[in-house]
Amino acid sequence: MFSKLREGSGREAFSLLELLIVIVIISVFYSLISVNFSLKKRESESVKLENLRRYPLRGRVPAEGAQLLCLNECRECYIYSGGKVTAELESALGSLKAYIVDKSGEAVPVDFGRFRDHRICLRFRYYPNGSSSEMIIESKGRFLYYPTLFAKVESFDSLEEAVTRWRRGEGEFTDKGDYY
Repeated sequence: MFSKLREGSGREAFSLLELLIVIVIISVFYSLISVNFSLKKRESESVKLENLRRYPLRGRVPAEGAQLLCLNECRECYIYSGGKVTAELESALGSLKAYIVDKSGEAVPVDFGRFRDHRICLRFRYYPNGSSSEMIIESKGRFLYYPTLFAKVESFDSLEEAVTRWRRGEGEFTDKGDYY
């Protein structure tokens, strides 16, 4: 019976070219599917204090800048740019309190106002040059100092330590008349 099938078909197997074409087609589909799944995974990541500076925009800050606005006790976050909301993000920030240091060197809690009739619990600005808002954020008993420029975020046990770090940073990037 099998000998009759071989005789009638005129072919015994796939040619090498046909096999290579099938492999290429399968690999293209696999790469498209895997990229799609990795994008969905990346989109589902939530905004956390550890990735606050880099996550939401992934280095793509529009020329007019952008803001991360978090509402409803920081359960909902949005990227706001060009006068409109450009992205909705999941949030794992939880309850937090933000401070700035005033001219007298004292920590002052920040009231970010309201957006869409909801109290803003965090407004974090992103600038086209890669810098961001300078602030101290209190969360779960720790105080994170976010410098405005490119230095690393630092964690402190007390608000006083974070304020001292803020004051130490003042003038680090000012013009002192030095040339290089």
